[in-house]
Amino acid sequence: MPSRAIYGCAGTALSAAERDFFRASRPWGFILFGRNIDSPAQVKALVDDLRVTVGNARAPVLIDQEGGRVARLKPPTGASARRRHVSARSMPTIPKPPRGGLSECPADRP
Repeated sequence: MPSRAIYGCAGTALSAAERDFFRASRPWGFILFGRNIDSPAQVKALVDDLRVTVGNARAPVLIDQEGGRVARLKPPTGASARRRHVSARSMPTIPKPPRGGLSECPADRP
């Protein structure tokens, strides 16, 4: 059973030590900060790696996106992306949290 923790990682890819720690601790989810974000393809690879490491393809991955001066995601993946269509194949999707909370994210449904 996953723990009730959300963890972050040090860089744009997981280290062997981080993989071992996440496998052992089985966090509920992850959070990404500016240090973890380089490009859409890199973020997708990191998210995939995080989820594979804990054996949960639906593990939530949150982004420290505060808006204003603190904007981890630059357009077109940031706030302006909500105002226009962005191809799901060109970059990872970043869904809004569901209205009822984070118990289930519609983007993770099959």
